[in-house]
Amino acid sequence: AATFFLMNAMPQNFVLAELQLSERIDALIQSIAELSGRLGELGVADRLDLDCYILVHETFLQIIEHNIPQSDYEKKIRKIASYLQTHFTEKIDFSLLARKYGFSHRNMLRHWALVFKQTPTAYLTNLKIFEAKRLLRETKLSVTEIAFRLGCCDDGHFCRLFRRHTGMTPRKFRLQ
Repeated sequence: AATFFLMNAMPQNFVLAELQLSERIDALIQSIAELSGRLGELGVADRLDLDCYILVHETFLQIIEHNIPQSDYEKKIRKIASYLQTHFTEKIDFSLLARKYGFSHRNMLRHWALVFKQTPTAYLTNLKIFEAKRLLRETKLSVTEIAFRLGCCDDGHFCRLFRRHTGMTPRKFRLQ
């Protein structure tokens, strides 16, 4: 196992932390168990992947919160990032999201910049591009279907966004 972590530039020293079984984590575990028995159904594998990703992400967030002293502002910014990672396919109103976590839009951007090296919009775009690459590699979905799944208004917009971030069209990426 250590070889795998070394080859993937992951640290060798891991911190063990107790996982708090919140209602959200319990629901995710139940969903993963239920979806695992239905893998042959259309779309179930994608939902299972997403639920597993969310579970791992929530686990890492708990470890970070448990082991690293953070200001209240940083905790809120990380919760906003977590929200973006689990809702990146939806239309996001950053002003509403900021208010939900007790920030003005401008104040959220200021605190975000202290935690992350990119804007919330760039962060959201990177999540969409990462998922687009995964869907292009692992599925036979059309570019239009992928654009729709990622919440893009049309496939033309999606193709321009994908090309701007990867230097190639989605079709060319899939062929490679």
